[in-house]
Amino acid sequence: MEGEGRAVPPVKRMLAAGVPLGAGTDATRVASYNPFVSLYWLITGKTVGGTPLYTDANRLERMEALRLWTASSAWFSSELGKKGALVPGQLG
Repeated sequence: MEGEGRAVPPVKRMLAAGVPLGAGTDATRVASYNPFVSLYWLITGKTVGGTPLYTDANRLERMEALRLWTASSAWFSSELGKKGALVPGQLG
């Protein structure tokens, strides 16, 4: 597809450039509270309906996508050590 992936954030390139990123959802009427929807998009580059939005070059590995949802998002809220990992003493 020509122009594929141009209308979506270049997440992988931003990470490679050192830009701090976190993943989440604003859970509006067009988004889901379900984190697996966003994880699927980051990993496969496709919408839930299967429409490809990202080229393979912009897709993330599973652990990288999960890290954006956990530790990276905790960094943005200044809560590293309080949340972002499934360990004793942190919020789940």
